[in-house]
Amino acid sequence: MTKMSKIRWICRDMVALFLCWQDPGTATWLRITSVMALIYILFPFDLIIDFIPITGWLDDIGIAALAISLLRRNLRPEHLAKAQEICNRQTQR
Repeated sequence: MTKMSKIRWICRDMVALFLCWQDPGTATWLRITSVMALIYILFPFDLIIDFIPITGWLDDIGIAALAISLLRRNLRPEHLAKAQEICNRQTQR
């Protein structure tokens, strides 16, 4: 996999997750869960303090992975198709 194809893949997934979050058909509990995960990651007081190297970031990584996993399970084909179109336009500039 070339560097540009990796960038397109990451771009597509991130845009698709954002489109899923914006979609009015996305469940309210899923939106609330993703916002709570984002707040937890950004909030300076965690279960494990972020000042402790590596272990302090593990809880943030776990919460982020869980939120992304929940959103990915709820992606629809139209989210991926539109995200692919957006990323193709951006990377061809």
